[in-house]
Amino acid sequence: MDVFLGGSLDHPPLLRAVLGGAPGALRPARLDGYRAALRADRLLAAPMAAAGDALQGQVARLDDDAAARLGFHAAAFGLEPVEEVATAEGHEVRVLLWRVPEGARGDWPLPFDAAGWAAELGPVAEVAAAEILWHRSRGSAAGLSRLLHVIHARAQSRVSAAEDTPPQNVRSGLTAADVEVLGTRHPYLDFFRVDEVRLRHRLFDGGWSAPVERAGFLMTEAVTVLPYDPVRDRVLLVEQFRAGPFLRGAPAPWTLEAIAGRRDAGETHAETARREAMEEARLTLGALHEVARYYPTPGAVTEYVVSYVGIADLGDAAARIAGAAAEHEDIRAHVLGFPAAMELLSTGEADTAPLILSLMWLAANRDRLRAA
Repeated sequence: MDVFLGGSLDHPPLLRAVLGGAPGALRPARLDGYRAALRADRLLAAPMAAAGDALQGQVARLDDDAAARLGFHAAAFGLEPVEEVATAEGHEVRVLLWRVPEGARGDWPLPFDAAGWAAELGPVAEVAAAEILWHRSRGSAAGLSRLLHVIHARAQSRVSAAEDTPPQNVRSGLTAADVEVLGTRHPYLDFFRVDEVRLRHRLFDGGWSAPVERAGFLMTEAVTVLPYDPVRDRVLLVEQFRAGPFLRGAPAPWTLEAIAGRRDAGETHAETARREAMEEARLTLGALHEVARYYPTPGAVTEYVVSYVGIADLGDAAARIAGAAAEHEDIRAHVLGFPAAMELLSTGEADTAPLILSLMWLAANRDRLRAA
C-alpha cells in the first residue's frame, strides 16, 4: 500500500526505526489541506488537517508488516488512519496516512521545525521507537499513551550516555566495544523496565570471559538539587513517602531528600532542576552549582544522576507542603540552618545518597558561596 510520510516520520532514521529497516523507494509528495503539527511535549510531529495549507513529505509503498509497525507506532500517539489523495511526481496517488484526530488538535499546538526537531529530539525518538514497537507483541497500542513520557526519558538517557566521554586516566581503557551481546530479553516492560542480557566481555588479561547472564533495571536520568540560602545560611530538604524503603521493610518509609526528579526528553539537566524545584517546593532557583554526575547503583541499575546545589531565598514561608498532584506527590519541605542540616549526617537521619553527597559538597564550598 502507498503511505504518506510527513512530520517526524519524514526523518529517515526515525522511519527506519519504526519500520524495522529501510522503506525502499521514496517519492517526494505534497498533501494539500494539511500541515505538520508538533505535540505540546515535542515528542512527535504528525499531519493535521489545515485548510489552505500543503504538507511536503514522501510516499512509500510498504508491505503489510511495515504498515502494521507504522500503524502501531502512530496509534501509541493517538493518531488516526485515513485515506487521502496526495500528489507525487505530478500524479495523484491515493495514500494512507495517520493524522491528528479532530478532537485532539489542542494536544498538538506547536509549529514544526523539521531541522531543529531532528537535531534535538530525532535521536531520542529513534531509540524510543524501538521500545514502543516491543509492545506490539502484547496487543493494542491504545494503553501506551501513559508510557510515552517515560519511554522517551529512557531514550534520552541512552542518547546522552552515548555522547558522554568520561576520562579514563585510571581505568584500563576498555570500552563498550569490548562487550559481545549474545542475547537480550525484556521480561518486564511498563513504567519501569527490566532487561536480561547474555554476554561476554574482555578480561583484564586480554582474554574473554565465559558467557554470563546479567539483569538490569532500566531507569531515566535523574536530577537532584539542594536549595541553599547563603544569606540566611539555610538549606531546604523535602520529605516524602518512598516505595523503596517501604518494600525493604523500613519502619519509617518517609525519607529526607534533596529535591529530585526525572529528566524529560529534550530537557537540559539545569532545566529539570528548576522545574522540579517549582513542582516540589514552589521554589524559584538562582545560580546552580554542579555537585557531581554519577551512577548510584551501577551493578544493576542504569539510573544516572546529576546533582546540584541551587541558590534560593529560604524564608520561613518556604517550609510548605507541595508536590505535583498529577503524580500523586505529597511533599513536605523543611528549612534547616546549616548546622542542623549537617547534624543529620551525624545522626544518620540523612540516609539518601544525593542528600549526603550534596551536604558534604556544601560543607566544602559554603564559605565560597557565602562570600559571593
